[in-house]
Amino acid sequence: MEVYSKQELAPWLKQIEHLTQQVQELVAARPDWIPAEEAQALTGRSRAWFYMGRTAGTLPITMLPRAKGSRRVMYSRKDCIAYGIKHRILPPWYPGEMPK
Repeated sequence: MEVYSKQELAPWLKQIEHLTQQVQELVAARPDWIPAEEAQALTGRSRAWFYMGRTAGTLPITMLPRAKGSRRVMYSRKDCIAYGIKHRILPPWYPGEMPK
């Protein structure tokens, strides 16, 4: 069994603390991912608009990185709803969103 000093463990503990904080933030945010078809319905935009925004890097909606070999694209439900409300595609009191 190896014995480490506090100085040797400090960088590891700092990294573990940082990762723990990131995990807690993600759990609190509860990202909800939806398929492209539902994202199109919520934003009122076409498949081509999403494709052009993705390829140009100007898409205002968060996209879940695709798994290797997968063609399925997932988008943030929260961003789609915010976009739809901002551009008056959805009513300001859209279900699932807290009134401001």
